Amino acid sequence: MRGRETSPRDNSSDLEADPYILPLPGPESPVVLDRWISAGNTHPNSRYSDDVWSMGPLIDNPGDSIHKINLRRCPASLRSEFRLLIWILINGELRPTYVSDCTVEHWKAYAAKCTSGCARDHAQTILRWLSDLWAFDQLSLSPRGVTRPPWESEGLDD
Repeated sequence: MRGRETSPRDNSSDLEADPYILPLPGPESPVVLDRWISAGNTHPNSRYSDDVWSMGPLIDNPGDSIHKINLRRCPASLRSEFRLLIWILINGELRPTYVSDCTVEHWKAYAAKCTSGCARDHAQTILRWLSDLWAFDQLSLSPRGVTRPPWESEGLDD
């Protein structure tokens, strides 16, 4: 009988060597990991087992409203899967190569696909969101190398 196939994630030493792999949260794990919470942020941090998660630990402006994720609205049969996926979206960090290897040709093809059939205003909004990836990368002391979208130099209409 053939043994069980293992993946790199089955080996704890591989997990420790890869800073992008998150450990599985337990019921009492914080919803927002400490590394994402600014010093001085006093908003309470929800626990993984809570049905309503506060996004307060991610908000530094005391005047902003605090958004919450209500997991009770998710179908019970999918709740545990979505709970983990949402937790990973909050706490995970994409590998630098995820956005760095994008070429101008990739941008053009993706923009054409995303804006196909959209109204002009909606298409511009989508392109601006994509431009934000590049713009925010430029603000980092350690930029990830996001390629400048072609519409930043050619204009949105092209």
